[in-house]
Order: sequence, then C-alpha cells, then structure tokens
Amino acid sequence: MGWEIVQEEFTNPPFSSTPQSAVCSPGKRVLSGGYTMPNGISASASRPAGTNGWEVVPPGNYGFALDFTVYAICAFADLNV
Repeated sequence: MGWEIVQEEFTNPPFSSTPQSAVCSPGKRVLSGGYTMPNGISASASRPAGTNGWEVVPPGNYGFALDFTVYAICAFADLNV
C-alpha cells in the first residue's frame, strides 16, 4: 500500500502545552494530519512537522491530564516534480 495513517497517543500533563508528533514511515511524506481530543477541546496548533510528520500543540490551560491522539496521513511522494 502506498499510503498510511499513523497515529500516536499522548497524555499532556496539567497546565502544560508540549507539542507532540506522529511521524511517517521512512521514505514517506506527510500529506495531511489532525488530532482527537475529548469533549470538544481544541488544540492550540495542528500543523505539518517538516515533510514527514504532523505536530499538535495541546492547550495548556487545563488543570487535568489531557489524553489526545495525533494522526499523520502519509504516502510516497516526490517533492521534486
């Protein structure tokens, strides 16, 4: 298969905002990505992490640990076309 969805699960400590990433398999490039967080909580940022991953910055204003998942949609791609 030429494409894949990579998912990584994280727990953000209370009052912290540590960026986390899902990284593509070697040789693949990130096409898109995203995240899931509970109860309608939104990330501070959701963006490409270079050419081979997707980075999510969780909000740092919650007084509880926040479990979330980062997704990267990846495929073999030639950036020189």
